[in-house]
Amino acid sequence: MKKNLIVYFLTFIIFFNINVCSVLLFGSLFYVRGEKAYPRNSETLTNIDIQRAFGPSGELNGRNVTVLSLSNCFKLTEIFTLPNSLKVLNIKNCINLKKLPNNLPSSLQVLIISNCPNIFLLCDLPLSLSTLYLENCECIRLQSLVLLTSLTELYIIGCRKIVKIPELPPGLQVLFIKNCENLKTLSIVLPSSLVELCVNRCEKIVSLPQLPSVLNYLSLEGCSSLSLLPTLPLSLISLNIDCCNRLRVLPVLPSSLISLSLSGCTGLDANDLYGLVNLSLLESLDISYTNIRRLPDIRNFCTNLSSLDATDAPLVEEIDIQCVIGNLSLVRQLLDAIAAKGRFYPV
Repeated sequence: MKKNLIVYFLTFIIFFNINVCSVLLFGSLFYVRGEKAYPRNSETLTNIDIQRAFGPSGELNGRNVTVLSLSNCFKLTEIFTLPNSLKVLNIKNCINLKKLPNNLPSSLQVLIISNCPNIFLLCDLPLSLSTLYLENCECIRLQSLVLLTSLTELYIIGCRKIVKIPELPPGLQVLFIKNCENLKTLSIVLPSSLVELCVNRCEKIVSLPQLPSVLNYLSLEGCSSLSLLPTLPLSLISLNIDCCNRLRVLPVLPSSLISLSLSGCTGLDANDLYGLVNLSLLESLDISYTNIRRLPDIRNFCTNLSSLDATDAPLVEEIDIQCVIGNLSLVRQLLDAIAAKGRFYPV
């Protein structure tokens, strides 16, 4: 009898061409692994009321859902509600999705949105959020994030509409920005807690604000309009300013540096590298594809240097070795060969 009722029900749906929404058959459209939920037939979803389907506690098949992944839901236009238990929300390739629920779960810690070109605004983000990742969201615009006191990591990649980074929360530790072609300025004040700052391939960035005193890692790869760097903090361990062609002068290099990469910075000359003699902790130096012809004699100063890349730099013309990675003795041989060519200047 039960089997016949199911057959009658499905026949009724097919005969009248009824479009069964995801809420009605939610349990069949999602499968659960542990506390993670994934759509079975993602391409057919048009709207989702997850809280109604799971129940307010976020239960599906007797389990609390803490991780929800929505990928390749090409017809999805709107998400109405989410379970209160949710901690991680990953939305990918939902090309017609225009907005998120007005009230995201207060338990949400990680929000990942990638390849969703029609989402244009994020508002009312929960205070619990610790990581925000936005990639290839072409229309998205950011409002102030200063109230997100739990946010420690912010990633913004390939978001064309963003021209300025809004005010940032005081506890932010990682700020990673890449391929934001219209970005012109960062926040006026960077959080004092920031330890890692990457602004890569943002061609309209002209300058940076003052850097926090605890910053360890700074990467400015491919910022072709950048002409000036601020004072570098004494805590800096790694500095990467590859392919910043308009950069003409370096600030004082802090003695804490372990890694320094200037690859492709064709505007720098030998005088900018005099500060290398103060980098006794330096282990890696990259001056490849530059116009640098001479260096200060660093053999008695940078005694920990085990990687040196000078590929296609005039400094190593007529020298067989141009790049040494991870070999202290070979780096010494390369430096001696540079000295033999008279390309060191005295310090």
